[in-house]
Amino acid sequence: MTLSDLETAPNFELPDERVVVAGDWHANRPWIGRAIPAAARTGVQTILHLGDFGFWPGGTADLLAAVEYWVGQSWKRRMTPGIERVLVTPGNHEDWAELDELFAAAPEQAARVSESVWVLPKGFRFTIAGREFLSFGGAASIDYRYRTPFRSWWPSEFPSQRDVEIAVAGGSTEVLLTHDAGRLRTPRVEKIISDPSPWTEAEREYTAESRLLIDYVVAGTQPLLHFHGHFHVRDSATIPRPGLPPLQVESLGMDDQPGNLGLLELADLSVSDVEVRP
Repeated sequence: MTLSDLETAPNFELPDERVVVAGDWHANRPWIGRAIPAAARTGVQTILHLGDFGFWPGGTADLLAAVEYWVGQSWKRRMTPGIERVLVTPGNHEDWAELDELFAAAPEQAARVSESVWVLPKGFRFTIAGREFLSFGGAASIDYRYRTPFRSWWPSEFPSQRDVEIAVAGGSTEVLLTHDAGRLRTPRVEKIISDPSPWTEAEREYTAESRLLIDYVVAGTQPLLHFHGHFHVRDSATIPRPGLPPLQVESLGMDDQPGNLGLLELADLSVSDVEVRP
């Protein structure tokens, strides 16, 4: 990624009737070579990625080349058009120094980093088939103490209070895309968070603070549907909310796991898993 000839966009208004939502890929190129064709077989033209996409020092160029290769291959199918765009809500394991530089060049705008791939800043809003979407990336790395600052861990992975203010300023949304979970979460994610682990109290508090910020965004925007990755587990839950419609939460798996891709029908916001073939 470079700042030269950078294309940006303040929003998107897409006509798609269905899209594929993807969990963590971690720059896993063999998986990308299976996941993008799987998405294309559904007939969608847009992939919404939930972060830990794989932006990483020294590896981003190869990642984007792999994505563009398989996006190009998707257009060789004769039945339907191929993948047109991949919109990325960044995760925690990304090169946030480079992402921050991109977003600083055009605040609150999406940045195009290759022919097909766009990266979305925290609090970015767009519409698909008239449905309101909000992207709120970033999350806390529980293993930050074992990483090297500004080489394999970046403090700006953690959303700021200003990011939250930007996200909620636009009011309600219908679909929330995050990397991390909030307080309203699925049973399998709750088990991961609640079970005893080798992490210290300080590390667990760091990640809890990140989830609290996601919860502020959920409370401030009142989505109907919340997608997230980060926990590497596929699970769903419908959670009642007093005075509001229930919240549908969809946790997606990571690369090399079942449940990494979900097909979202915009007409009724229904979600079904997409098979990724061996």
